[in-house]
Amino acid sequence: MRIIKPLRRLAAGLFALFALHGALVSAAEEAPFTFVMIEYSGGSWKDVRSEQDQHVKSFIPNFLKWLNSKKLVSAKEQVEVLKLSDPRIYDYPMLFMNGHFAFEISDPEKQSLKTHLERGGFLYIEDCGGTLADLQAHGSFAKQIHEVVQSMFPEGKFQVLPVSHDVYRFPFEFPNGLPNIYGQENDPSPESPAKPRKGQGGEGFYYRGRMIAFFSDADTCCGWNFNGSEHWGDTPFKVGANIVTYALTH
Repeated sequence: MRIIKPLRRLAAGLFALFALHGALVSAAEEAPFTFVMIEYSGGSWKDVRSEQDQHVKSFIPNFLKWLNSKKLVSAKEQVEVLKLSDPRIYDYPMLFMNGHFAFEISDPEKQSLKTHLERGGFLYIEDCGGTLADLQAHGSFAKQIHEVVQSMFPEGKFQVLPVSHDVYRFPFEFPNGLPNIYGQENDPSPESPAKPRKGQGGEGFYYRGRMIAFFSDADTCCGWNFNGSEHWGDTPFKVGANIVTYALTH
C-alpha cells in the first residue's frame, strides 16, 4: 500500500498533464486564440484612456507574441476590442477586463456578460489599482467588478485561491501563488506612487462548481510592457499564460 498510493498520485498527475496537453493541442488545431479586451463606458476608458490604448497596441500584443514564441498557444497577435453589447463576445472563450476606477455598466450589458459566462465563457480581470487619493476621487474598479459579478450570480462567490490551484500550476509552477507585479513592495520604479494591494493572492469566482472568473490585483497586464519584462523576466507572461491556459481547458 505504501508503494501503490504514491504511484496512484503520480499516475493522476501524469494523466492531468496529458489531458491538459491534449486540450491545448485540440484548441490550437481548431482556431487561433483571440484575446478579447472589453471596452466599457467611463472609468479607465475615460480617465486614463491612453493607458488602455497602450494595452491594446503594445502590452497585450507583446504577451501574445510571447505565447506564440513559446508555442504554448496559437494566438492572433492583434487584440479584439469589443463592448459587452456586441454579440460577437459569444464567439470567444475568454474576455478580459482591467481598470483603475469605477465604471458604467448597463443592465443589458450585465445580462450579456452573464449569458457569456453561463455558456461556458471565462472572465479574466486585472485590477490596475491607483493611489488611495485617486481611488477615493474616482471610485474603485476592483470594488465595482466584485459587486457586478456577485450581482449576476448571487449564489456564487469570490474566494482566495489556494497556492495548489491549477491556475498556479500549469504550464508554469508558482508555488507561492500569484506574484505581485506592480504594488507597494514590488514596483521597481521609485517615481511610481504606491498602489495599495490586498496581498492575498488571486481570487476565483465559483458558480455551480466551475470557476468562471479570475481576479488579480497584481496588475500583471502592465508587466507585459517591455520595461516590465526587463524587471521581472518572463514572470508576467508566465502568469498570463497560466490564466489563458486555464480558461481554454476548463
